[in-house]
Amino acid sequence: MKTLYSKNLIPPLVLDGLKLLGKLGVMERETWIENFSYGTLNWKFKQLKKLIDANILKTYPSPSIQNRLILGKRGIDILKNINSSYVSPPYAGQVDHDSSLAKILLILNQKFKVHDFWVEKEIKSLGRDYYFFYSKSDDQKFSDALLDINLRGKNLKLAVEYERTGKSIERCESILKSYSCLEKIDFVLFIVENKMIRERFMELLRRKSFPLIEKKIGFILFEEIMDNSLNQGINRPSGYANFADTFENILNLRKIA
Repeated sequence: MKTLYSKNLIPPLVLDGLKLLGKLGVMERETWIENFSYGTLNWKFKQLKKLIDANILKTYPSPSIQNRLILGKRGIDILKNINSSYVSPPYAGQVDHDSSLAKILLILNQKFKVHDFWVEKEIKSLGRDYYFFYSKSDDQKFSDALLDINLRGKNLKLAVEYERTGKSIERCESILKSYSCLEKIDFVLFIVENKMIRERFMELLRRKSFPLIEKKIGFILFEEIMDNSLNQGINRPSGYANFADTFENILNLRKIA
């Protein structure tokens, strides 16, 4: 493996991991080992060590943050050679959020046929028009991630918001108002850390009118998505619905539009 890496002959699975890490800037060791390594657990750990020794990967440069990986110099060079985007590692306070987002995107990739996806830093750098963020307001809203998925032959734009910490009522309302202006988003999936965060948003949706967003928004707990509860369903303003019914509804809305 050391010889392969020294010649930049990177296995496809490792290259997939580098691309995702390049987009997010950070990833948990366990996420890498589970998704971008081959063979037995012992062999997976050896592969990771070889990647770190080759400076393709390295650990996050803070003693207070454990078990997080970032791109090494050679990892950055590999992405440059294939014209794949990469971002700098997030600041310490953002590491847990972005590490969890990596897990979320991997699970959604298993659930849907994801053609491509973009994360917040990419969306901001290239502008909202490039990423279909046409808005009638000047208050720009950039999702944590935007996925281009295929559902029964139709391409849909799925926005993903991961809310790890609670926000004020005012901030929650601002988020909902911003999404109400994003006309080219087909569905907004909120992954929330706990029920209190979910209920804050749901209460706003019950008390105030957000007609453009109510039919294309849903909430699921982070622990549920980690348990692959996408097979069960999500909470919506209209009630609890499974994913099949939810996205059937999206296709119907597309036909009306």
